[in-house]
Amino acid sequence: MNKIVLLISLILCLFIISCEENFNPFGDYKERYVLTCLLDGNSNYQVATLSKSYFTGTFNPFDNTTDPSIQDAEIRIWLADSVYLLNDSTIERGDTSQYITPFKFYYTDKVKPVSNKVMEIEALLSSGKRLTAVTVTPSDITFNNGNPTVIPPVDENYLNFSWRSQSVYTFYDIRFMITYFKNEHGRSIKYIKEIPLAYNTHGGIEEPIFPSSGRSSSVSYPIETVTKFLQSISEGDENKSNYSIEIKPLIEVLVMDESLSRYYSSTNQALNDLTVRLDENDYTNIDGGLGIFGTYMTKKYTSISFVASYIQSFGYNVIYN
Repeated sequence: MNKIVLLISLILCLFIISCEENFNPFGDYKERYVLTCLLDGNSNYQVATLSKSYFTGTFNPFDNTTDPSIQDAEIRIWLADSVYLLNDSTIERGDTSQYITPFKFYYTDKVKPVSNKVMEIEALLSSGKRLTAVTVTPSDITFNNGNPTVIPPVDENYLNFSWRSQSVYTFYDIRFMITYFKNEHGRSIKYIKEIPLAYNTHGGIEEPIFPSSGRSSSVSYPIETVTKFLQSISEGDENKSNYSIEIKPLIEVLVMDESLSRYYSSTNQALNDLTVRLDENDYTNIDGGLGIFGTYMTKKYTSISFVASYIQSFGYNVIYN
């Protein structure tokens, strides 16, 4: 009986709400501005985007077909005592499923971040609205591997790489890559591929697993996985001599500054002190709006080399570089 009374009460409540003319399931719309600028410490060319929120009147954001990007703003970047004004530009979209107008952005080819420096950004809209942010570029890292690394290592089953961490908040993204050439119809085609950390069988299909971004300042690759990967690049091709492997692979570590690390952690819901709870907004360091202003730098470890006989054991050719 109590369940029936409760059910009737809920139905009456829903009926009353549905009949109330002022009820709005979307809440009050507030226009917000979004500034995004991720500075590449290995380049002079930097890009920023500026947009605003929009209201479609539905629960489907793809119902909006008007590009929310903002043009005619003034965006400046400060590095030390120098200030740089970004140019506005457009480029044709590759994906026109929602917006058909060109993609709008701001750029400069004169800013190259350096380690441990304060950088600032300001976006001044034609309406007088101002967005600002400050970040500190990441520290340089130094690899701990003293002697040149050889693959496969002597009497070891793992390739170990580590580097000195400068901050407990710094996030890293690691990639272990090889370059090889394949003879295809008389032409030598170049390929650059990332070596996985492991393989996992899911639904009868073997899938590669790559290192995830995080705070760890070290990584270990099983030699067994490296061997399996090298075998896989010529799978199904009996003519192994069609493949030529460069003897020197490459380790790349992308180092994020604290602002970008916090943003990455929040959007990936990492289980640590940076985790964003359900009652919080995603991390932003933009004063006056939303978005992210951060920097990242890529550090390369090149003191690494395959043993030539190891490459040749697969039937491949060796490119000495």
